[in-house]
Amino acid sequence: MNEYLELKIITRLSVIFEGKVRSVTSFNKKGKFDILPGHSQFISLVTNGISFFDERQNQKSLVLANGVVRVIKNTITVFCEIQDI
Repeated sequence: MNEYLELKIITRLSVIFEGKVRSVTSFNKKGKFDILPGHSQFISLVTNGISFFDERQNQKSLVLANGVVRVIKNTITVFCEIQDI
C-alpha cells in the first residue's frame, strides 16, 4: 500500500499547498477526523482547521473559515477559505 497521500489545498485565489503527505487531520460537525493512506472515498464540510504531516514528518496547520474536503483514491482536495488572523 502507498504510504503517502496527495494533498491539494485550494482557495478561490490560489493553490496554497500541493504535495505528498502522510496524514491529514481536520474537524467537521461530528468532531475530529483523520485521513490516512487507503482511506475510503469521503466528502465532508470542514471547520476550525486542517493539519497534516508532510513527507519529512513536519506538521503544518491552517485555520479555516470553512471548506470542503474530498478524498478519492489517496488524493485529498480541500476547497476552503482561510481564516484571517
